[in-house]
Amino acid sequence: MTAATDYTLAELCKRYIEDVLSTDEKAKARAKQTAQLNWWKAELGQYTLAEITPKRVGEARDKLLKTTTKRGRLMQPATVVRYMAALSAAYTTAVKEWEWVEENPLLKVRKPTE
Repeated sequence: MTAATDYTLAELCKRYIEDVLSTDEKAKARAKQTAQLNWWKAELGQYTLAEITPKRVGEARDKLLKTTTKRGRLMQPATVVRYMAALSAAYTTAVKEWEWVEENPLLKVRKPTE
């Protein structure tokens, strides 16, 4: 039995930012990943980890692809891939170290072509 029903995506993002990203020496990368994880937290944070399905992640990915940036352009596919990578890294830690979930749902979600 995993803790997938005990924790929300918001809790995963929060713990990853505090425990993992806070030890990252690269301040710029840390700030970007924190912002990306905060987007996921705002978008899907209310769901338990058990409720985060590849379908849900795919729908959020599609929403990101339709997002307009500060410069008034659509978000680039490469940027969306980085958002997905930030969440995937958090999930990998939750699977391997914290044993909160059995598998990373992002592994089943197609990435946009860069």
